Amino acid sequence: KEPDMGTVAVIGMSMLVFFHIAGAKGRHITAIAGLAFLVVAYKMLHEPYQRARIMDWLFAKPGAELGGNYQINRALIALGSGGWTGCGYCGSIEKYFYLPESTTDAILAVIGEELGVIATWLVVALFAYLVVRGLQVAAQAEDRFSGLVAAGVTCLIGVQALLNIAVVTGCAPTTGVTLPLVSYGGSSLFFSLVGIGLLLNVARHPRPVLPVRSAA
Repeated sequence: KEPDMGTVAVIGMSMLVFFHIAGAKGRHITAIAGLAFLVVAYKMLHEPYQRARIMDWLFAKPGAELGGNYQINRALIALGSGGWTGCGYCGSIEKYFYLPESTTDAILAVIGEELGVIATWLVVALFAYLVVRGLQVAAQAEDRFSGLVAAGVTCLIGVQALLNIAVVTGCAPTTGVTLPLVSYGGSSLFFSLVGIGLLLNVARHPRPVLPVRSAA
């Protein structure tokens, strides 16, 4: 009901992945996704600022002029300025008055500017590793419920990180989604840590491996 489409996108995409992991049929997932797309499209057409963000992203103009694409433009400038090794820790220029939400939504751009593309890819690799390990924990859980809890937490963190990275790199329209475990903030970090706690608890109780009996 609220106009915050970033959070809706994270929850919606996480739910679709979660339904697939839980064993839902493909046609049911496709029907839900199609209905959700129509609802989101209708909402965006009736929210002027959301429509402007989509149009600015689809028909981006060169430069960093003010508009719906301003944050993405400044984030790309920050990433490009960092090069391979960055301009040094605390040496970012974009985070001072130029890059909006530099400590939350666009924190990855600041990392790229100060520490370079190598550090940026390291952050991406760590999230990829977290997702892989989370799915492994889900697959090895002692019961179905614990496995679905681990899979749900992994989907939420993975999708949110993916959407944030996509926005910072210009692959998705601007949304107000933080980078889990990295962005500054209270509630976002708190619930991310709660999810990690649930994931670790499931990992502590894996499904027992039954001994293989010999044919003799």
